[in-house]
Amino acid sequence: MIMEGLNGLVKKAESEGLLQGIEIGKRGLRVSLLQFADDTVILGRADSENILMVKAILRWFEIMSGLRINYSKSSIYGLNVKESWVRGAVGTLRCGIGVKPFSYLGMLIGENPRNKKFWDPIVRKFCGKLAVWKSALLSFGGRLTLLQSVLSALPTFFMSLLLMPSSVNAQLVKIQRVFLWGGGDGGNDEKRKISWVKWEDICGSKVNGGLGVPNLLRRNWALLGKWWYRLGDGKEGLWKRVVIEKYYGGGQEVNISDVEKLRVSKIWGDILRIGGKSNRLKSMLVKGFKWEVGDGSRGGEGKGWVGSKMRKRSCGRLVPSKVSIFGWRLCLDRLPTRRNLQKRGVTFQGDNMMCGLCKKGVEEVDHLFCTCMEAWVVWAKMIKWWGMELVMPDTVKGVAETFIYELGSLVGKEMGAFIFLVTAWYLWYRRNVLWQSNPLECARELKRYKKSLKMFNQQQK
Repeated sequence: MIMEGLNGLVKKAESEGLLQGIEIGKRGLRVSLLQFADDTVILGRADSENILMVKAILRWFEIMSGLRINYSKSSIYGLNVKESWVRGAVGTLRCGIGVKPFSYLGMLIGENPRNKKFWDPIVRKFCGKLAVWKSALLSFGGRLTLLQSVLSALPTFFMSLLLMPSSVNAQLVKIQRVFLWGGGDGGNDEKRKISWVKWEDICGSKVNGGLGVPNLLRRNWALLGKWWYRLGDGKEGLWKRVVIEKYYGGGQEVNISDVEKLRVSKIWGDILRIGGKSNRLKSMLVKGFKWEVGDGSRGGEGKGWVGSKMRKRSCGRLVPSKVSIFGWRLCLDRLPTRRNLQKRGVTFQGDNMMCGLCKKGVEEVDHLFCTCMEAWVVWAKMIKWWGMELVMPDTVKGVAETFIYELGSLVGKEMGAFIFLVTAWYLWYRRNVLWQSNPLECARELKRYKKSLKMFNQQQK
């Protein structure tokens, strides 16, 4: 409210011809004041009368508001003017001399936004949030939560105004990917970690088998596309008047899709060129579109990827995130089995490729969780426990669908997905314990597993 008083003083002085703001376009649009929270920028022509009037306005504001302006924290910037004039203005206002580039609202003004160096603040924030110790202490689910809730929201202000260079996007994706898979901040840890799933798939929707991690580049396009919408939504705004006056001659009809015929700044040109990223995107931006956000209740239950249904049925309420993520990797065949490790360059000697449970087949996902005799006995007992007679499939997808739909018809699909995940988790845990040559711990875990599942079943009844 107090800053509105300063705005009123500036407008009054401008209307009386005492203060000359900067002129934009040929129709006399003038801008003299920009305010955001407690940041104030006064714009004007470079002459001594303007400087004296600015000093008078600031003095009137001090008297009226009872506030005192800290001139030592204020600066004057000269654009296309002689340095001697700037020094004279500094002597009048008793403030500092501003040097370009300078930071305003966390953004470097006067620096080329297409330069990779311009985005260094964002890269530093990413590296700060993705410290090595956080990666070491958090589980995969914890790292995923951190990515979704914090990291992807960091550069929103930058991306809502500027088109992110592809090199910067690649660097940020690399930081996120290394952190998600348990690496460090680009050091030696990165070489020792395997990215088991392509980043494009991780950024895919959960319905299609992804984790729903926001794609920074597409988010950048979406945020910039909002300026297309705002330019044509019929609402007034200073920024809109400036853009129309500067690039479209102040006319009422604005063709924002014909960017090649315009001479515009780099920033506005990049905003207009996002329509060229794809014909579908350009069509939506030009013609307009409507997007309805639902709660997911209308999604086709009989369609889609079985892993997404399993995660939807089990996430949050029944199992911890690490088990849910395990189920996702299981259905994608992205667990570190001996076969998958061999495909990624890890060498094994002798019979080390064999299954750690039965020692009779090569350790791959379908064998380890389905056709292995040790695993088959566990699944058979689970089916018998629930009073069902079924032929067990020989693939992970088949077993998952059996538990979600066949067993789910008796105990509920959520319970069916839970039983499948917990049993598969036990088999994986048992395999890891045996790999570490600890059969005693394996026997103890089997007892705990049976006891926990029995107690859970009793509580459900």
